[in-house]
Amino acid sequence: MEYLLKKIESGLFYRSNSNNLKWKKPGLIILFSMILLFPSVKQAYGCGAGKPSGTISADKATPCVGETVTFTLSNQDNVESGTWDFGTDATPATATTDNVAVSYSTSGSKSIKCVLKNGNKTANATPFNVTVYSSSSAPTSISGTKTICSGSSTTLTTNGGSLGGGAEDVWYEGACVSEAFTEEWNTQPYTIGNMEQTFNDGILNVTSKNADPGINMTSVGSFNASTYKYIQIKYKVTNGTAGEVQIYYSKTNGTDLSETQVVKANLISDNAWHVVNVDMSTSANWSGTITGWRFDWCSASGVTMDIDFITLADRPIIGTGSSIVVSPTSSTTYYTAKKGECNTTSCVNASVTVNPNLSAVSISPTTSQSFCESSLGSQLTASETGGGTITARQWGKRSTSGGAITSISGETGSTYTPSGTSFGSGTWYVVCTSTPTCGSAIVSNEVTVTVNPSPTMSSANAKTICSGANVSLALTSVVPSGYSWIATANANVTGESTSAQTSATISDVLVNTTSTVQN
Repeated sequence: MEYLLKKIESGLFYRSNSNNLKWKKPGLIILFSMILLFPSVKQAYGCGAGKPSGTISADKATPCVGETVTFTLSNQDNVESGTWDFGTDATPATATTDNVAVSYSTSGSKSIKCVLKNGNKTANATPFNVTVYSSSSAPTSISGTKTICSGSSTTLTTNGGSLGGGAEDVWYEGACVSEAFTEEWNTQPYTIGNMEQTFNDGILNVTSKNADPGINMTSVGSFNASTYKYIQIKYKVTNGTAGEVQIYYSKTNGTDLSETQVVKANLISDNAWHVVNVDMSTSANWSGTITGWRFDWCSASGVTMDIDFITLADRPIIGTGSSIVVSPTSSTTYYTAKKGECNTTSCVNASVTVNPNLSAVSISPTTSQSFCESSLGSQLTASETGGGTITARQWGKRSTSGGAITSISGETGSTYTPSGTSFGSGTWYVVCTSTPTCGSAIVSNEVTVTVNPSPTMSSANAKTICSGANVSLALTSVVPSGYSWIATANANVTGESTSAQTSATISDVLVNTTSTVQN
């Protein structure tokens, strides 16, 4: 039977724990039993004050700088009063009540003390420590190779900023993250089922009792399902094979949980940290307003897991750590922030340009050219499709279409003007070979160039004539198109012809306007 005690001037009275009984004065046997069982009775009857004792607890294991943590003195025995000492950077630094809300201005490990008193006896409560975390500061830049070839990878590294308590670098693609909810497990305010749990230093450690453990988080907010689609979980399976995580989501604070409102994802059981992104939009009913979910963190019995955080966000985490290897198939912008117990910082971003491999080389104009050995053709220009930076070009010629290529010495630019002296007479096929940063060297299309031999005159054509006589000159080789006869300028001779001719012979009447021999 339980008893209530009451001490008045005439002595100690008792009654059983019932409101319909009167207070009674104990007999010797009952009084002796009370003295043995109740320290307060010992004190009332001169048996001496008992040594006080108690334990300290906190509602958060890892509070952040400036965040309130409530300390409680519990399991009290023989405690008349107590005096707290939270440290010089605490507000308040001291207190005398059983429950005290405290905040700290600096990070680090804090030793919490409470001196207990009972009469003339004092004792320290069981010592207690908390670790106060600092916030992270945002990164300032991303370094790494930011122009790559199709099919290649690059390593991006975050620079600047600082990691706060329990923080790490997280990476996103396309935009910076927007988080609607995050639980970093420096406390555990949720009901649980079919599992055991402890949490320390921001890590929730859980063990499943059967294949259906769960954490009830069905009333954690009000979230727009069209914006916030990804539940991200950082976890490490330390024992057993976890199977899959199951997220049963709710729109009515848990009253509508069903198999029509669940999304599942496979877990990796290798005793290493991983992030699983659960795409909730794959469920047809993920719409409207979401109030929370039941977090069934594994699908097997006897599984032990560490959970760092669970977050609802608008995009998935694509990697963690100070560096990340990415292999985009098209030009992409990457973002990184620092995520920890106290905050998720703003992002910094970098764009990675993906150049396609070289697919074609063309030279233009493509029309055929024809000129004499002593002349120049029209300028040709090489252009490439894809390939990124072109590291080398080499112009060349073929004597037969599609045949072997002979390099044209010194011609390595993007343009080239054919020269009769570089070819010699005949028909040639001009090409350009381009070597790219991305892909393999490619040979261009062909442009046909015909080089005609220059016409010559035989020494037999040397003439000495009288002024006013006709002279006839003939070529020893004939070009297949029109050509011009050019007379050496001499102001003292008239009648020479410089017009285009259609035959290999020219006939002119030359007049010497002086009395001396003229050439």
